Amino acid sequence: MDEYNKALADADEDLSTEQAGNKKMIQEEIKKHQDRKDNYQKMLRKLEQTDEPQISTSDPESRQLITRNNTTEVVYSAQTVFDTKHNLSIDYKVTNQNDRASSWFMQETLY
Repeated sequence: MDEYNKALADADEDLSTEQAGNKKMIQEEIKKHQDRKDNYQKMLRKLEQTDEPQISTSDPESRQLITRNNTTEVVYSAQTVFDTKHNLSIDYKVTNQNDRASSWFMQETLY
């Protein structure tokens, strides 16, 4: 009977150790998600304080733009004008706004 009671006590100890490890892991996960939530709330407050419609976490000045066939990427929009005869760049404009007609401003420099 003593052996049986000792085996039960050992099993309880093992279970307590395992539960303590699980509890610590769960607490770490909760903290990680709480930190993420705090970060998202901070970004939301920043959006509410500015006129910007979005925030880029990889590059503060880039924006999610439509690139081609309704595909979106976090990028800059670069518009360029080249003289292909002489291989010269005549003008360029880099923005973080999606504007399909943005190259029209450069036509003035050509004429």
